[in-house]
Amino acid sequence: MPVKTKSRPRAKTATKNAAPAKNGKKPIGKPSLSRLAYAIVFTTDMKRGVAFYQDTLGIPLRFATDEWTEFEMQGLSLALHEVDRMPKNLDQAPIAELCFESADVRTTREQLKGSGVEISELRSVCEMGNDVGVTATFRDPDGNHLSIFGMVPKAQWTGPADC
Repeated sequence: MPVKTKSRPRAKTATKNAAPAKNGKKPIGKPSLSRLAYAIVFTTDMKRGVAFYQDTLGIPLRFATDEWTEFEMQGLSLALHEVDRMPKNLDQAPIAELCFESADVRTTREQLKGSGVEISELRSVCEMGNDVGVTATFRDPDGNHLSIFGMVPKAQWTGPADC
């Protein structure tokens, strides 16, 4: 089911009938995509969304409008885009999860919980050398899937060993 959205800045994209390369031939090979530029999160209430991402999650605001807002992130832009309505059955929709890296994932989880965010318990998802990668999941006010991730020394990890 398509989501009805308001206007937003649009990137120029190649179309099926793209102009041929300068030599007159169609480009061959695979595209070279090396970096994610934007993570776009849809919201039905921009003010509420901005408050959650800026005040609750502590992400610095780059700029905000009624329909499009961007936050300062390392390596990509996190954007909120206002929509008239969210898709039905968000729990069953094939959607992505935004995972925020945290230098101290245990403290970050407690801070989010203390801010009123319903967040899962930490669980291990990988092992790397002497560390365990742990994650906890939560939702934003519109139901978008979010998580935090960080490394914890194996000697300090007392949670479940899922990896």
